[in-house]
Amino acid sequence: MRKLFLFVLPVLLFCSCRGDDEKNVLFEMPYRVDFEIPAGLNTIEDHYFQFKNMDSLLDSLLVFHGYTRDDIGVINPRSARLTSLFSGETYDFVFEFSLYLFNGEVNLETHEAFWRTEVPLNTDGILDIPGTLLDATEFFLEPEFSAELRFDTRLVTNSFVNTQADFIFVVRGK
Repeated sequence: MRKLFLFVLPVLLFCSCRGDDEKNVLFEMPYRVDFEIPAGLNTIEDHYFQFKNMDSLLDSLLVFHGYTRDDIGVINPRSARLTSLFSGETYDFVFEFSLYLFNGEVNLETHEAFWRTEVPLNTDGILDIPGTLLDATEFFLEPEFSAELRFDTRLVTNSFVNTQADFIFVVRGK
């Protein structure tokens, strides 16, 4: 009997567990921004890139997926990815990366949506950044939101890096 219990318990635990990450997911909201990281960025200062007045697309996505604003429980950052558009360009010069959200033209109050520290030295042309636990719902209820990408460098950039940034937010139901 005890052997049977020791066999059945792990099977039940693995079969019955559903990841919290996928509970009540209504849909994802993808965003893409292209920008260029210039050559010669120093290692002393933080470097900022602002993307102002991006369309939130929330209402369009709600209609497309058949939901209303009343169905939204929370909107969370899921993942971000920086991709160099040309071969040979790498992100090995990046030490720390973060993306902040804010409303309006001026970033008086920012909230960190994505963050990664200690980026590996052997990072190639793709840099994945996990989302934080931020409740970003307030930013997407407006027609537009703004974002600010910040990073610290460990090396001086020796060439321009044409970058495509993809940000994914997940909309969860109540």
